[in-house]
Amino acid sequence: MLAVCRILDARSGKFGHSRLYEHENLRILVSYHPSRQNTQTGRLAWDEWDGVFARARGLLG
Repeated sequence: MLAVCRILDARSGKFGHSRLYEHENLRILVSYHPSRQNTQTGRLAWDEWDGVFARARGLLG
């Protein structure tokens, strides 16, 4: 997220799973990576991972 903010010259907000950032005419929906570390430690549950895709579909209309 930080790299994207640098490219867009935008202020970075606090990262959060399934968080939506808006900059001018762009929408950026972020997610934790579904790595073993994130899934086995409970940082990211599979239903949350599925949920971010459902949210993205909803944003697309």
